[in-house]
Amino acid sequence: MTDSRISRILWLSAIGLAGLAIAYGSRMTQAKEPICLGTVTAPMEGVVFDLQSCGCFDCSHYRLRYTPGPTPRVKVSRLPVRYDRVWSVVDRFIPPPEEQVATVTLTRREVLGLDRLLNQYRKPSGYGCTQMKLVKIRHYSSGWTLRSEEYFDSSCSNDTLLDADPRDLQTIGKQPSTVVPLERLIQLAAAAEQRGVSITPYVRLRRQDTTAYWQAQEIRAANLRKHSESGKIAQD
Repeated sequence: MTDSRISRILWLSAIGLAGLAIAYGSRMTQAKEPICLGTVTAPMEGVVFDLQSCGCFDCSHYRLRYTPGPTPRVKVSRLPVRYDRVWSVVDRFIPPPEEQVATVTLTRREVLGLDRLLNQYRKPSGYGCTQMKLVKIRHYSSGWTLRSEEYFDSSCSNDTLLDADPRDLQTIGKQPSTVVPLERLIQLAAAAEQRGVSITPYVRLRRQDTTAYWQAQEIRAANLRKHSESGKIAQD
């Protein structure tokens, strides 16, 4: 091989490495920005949610892959629960087996609900719930990780916002911003799996089945009792 040919190969290799460095650097600069599903639109782009949850009686680990279109959808898979630190190290090098559950299709409104969920995770969550959740979120494009986020939640605050009616949220003093929790997507996927269906649309809970509705009903009942008692005092 001649010296000129070797020089050309080295020169092209240097250019290629420089290009990769620039591309990687641009991705790293984007990592400071929060993940927003509304801006995930490219065909090779998506967001992966890893949800590890542990309560009083059981633990679970699910992976949810969001892809933008043409119809937004979330592919749900089940992973083994690791109780040993050794396995957590092994999983870094050998990905654990995934058991496909089902895929849930979303509307743009529900994608917005997922973005609101991310905003909820970014707020201080506090404690008070027996269910502890670790959520790892990764935004990727063409195999590259663009940004990632990780949150721990032990508040159960998202249960109140799940498919909540704005009227009920206003009654209980919360901002009317309905979220789409990952647990609801897992429920729908599990129900589809039981029916032998591989894909299912997102189905909102009935208002009477939401946590916000019953919390609001308690406040409404308390207000009625208060007005009733004040009316009796006025008559006396």
